Amino acid sequence: MKKLLAFILFLGLSISGRSQDIQVKYQFYLNDSLYYDKMLYLGTDTSVWQDYEETKLPNKERTFVINNLKTNTQYSKHIVMMRENFISDTTFLAHQNWTLTPETKTLVGQPCNSAETVFREVRYKVFYAPNIPTQLGPWKFAGLPGLILEARSLESVPLYHFVATEITNQAAGGLTGLVNKLTKDKKWISWDEYKIIFKKIIDNVANKIKSGGSLPVGASTRIKLGMMEIIYPEAQTGEGLLIQN
Repeated sequence: MKKLLAFILFLGLSISGRSQDIQVKYQFYLNDSLYYDKMLYLGTDTSVWQDYEETKLPNKERTFVINNLKTNTQYSKHIVMMRENFISDTTFLAHQNWTLTPETKTLVGQPCNSAETVFREVRYKVFYAPNIPTQLGPWKFAGLPGLILEARSLESVPLYHFVATEITNQAAGGLTGLVNKLTKDKKWISWDEYKIIFKKIIDNVANKIKSGGSLPVGASTRIKLGMMEIIYPEAQTGEGLLIQN
């Protein structure tokens, strides 16, 4: 099987064959139960992944991922315990070494090839469409020679799965306004800074459980978080973060 290094793909592939922007609707599943719909807005060198506009989520609970091919930078909004965090990440490509696999299928009328990667300690299987030439999206994925139309985690708890259901062509250049709206007046932190904040928030929750009187002396419990990427291994893998009183 052929290994593909994401940064080589970013330098070596051309997406000049596509002159229109694309809008793709995905169904997003947790443990094979439909959770909600997501949208990918795909331009020549930028993609935006966000919650479907008709999803009944308050604005504060809506998240996004913006991939910028020109700067190889990813901008994203994460919510941890109701706290908004805005991350500017230049390391995401280093976590995407793809292995091409032999399975094929057709999705929304597009013939697809398959590939696998381990992204921040979570293994994913994807199907991508070479006839839609892009290296961007959806979510935080990048570096394959075609748009990913389906992705599934293979070992995580819960299991994550999203699959494209609609593809629509849009006039080129329309993403600028959306990107400006999502990024305006935000205070950005690095991925390493976010990992520190994430761990501190979870540790604070653990300390409150321990000191708040809800955990009897001599008793123990655990915090186990399910997410699409591993940030705090002790709280996301195995049996979870142990809290003892």
